[in-house]
Amino acid sequence: MIRTGRLPVSILMCAFVLVFAPAPAHSQTSVTVGYQALHLPDNWVSAGVNFDVARDISRRWDVVGEFGLAHDNGAKGTSGFNIFNIDGGVRWSPRRSGPAAFAQLLAGMQISTASIDTDYVFILQPGVGFHAPIGDRWGLSAQVDYCPSFYREELVNEVRVVIGARWIGN
Repeated sequence: MIRTGRLPVSILMCAFVLVFAPAPAHSQTSVTVGYQALHLPDNWVSAGVNFDVARDISRRWDVVGEFGLAHDNGAKGTSGFNIFNIDGGVRWSPRRSGPAAFAQLLAGMQISTASIDTDYVFILQPGVGFHAPIGDRWGLSAQVDYCPSFYREELVNEVRVVIGARWIGN
């Protein structure tokens, strides 16, 4: 079942928030790239990648845009599938030089593709994580997100784990 009307709106909304959010005088931008594992109700999709870009909007808040991909080859005799997420929102984190926890709330679109069907659904993505600096500009990041996906027929509860590297620049 293809529902394409919401996808352009979600992408436009995420881009608008990232580009036009007010920034403090000494704004920082961060980019995170990581490995992603997605837990569906009956399956772990362990092949995935996640990218996010965040920019300061205050001393403790960032605006965040994120893209993720999870791929499953399918069990013997079944077709595989891909799950894409495109979302944006806010992240709270104390600004300090050492390790720090963070919390975020993102919303956007999940696109599930298989050989017989493609679905576009709204997702809400609250999550928590931890960032540990390993240099002036680099650090390691880990996060866990609860990702309810609002399909027309049902609500699917998913959990996503991301472990990656974060670059922080001005």
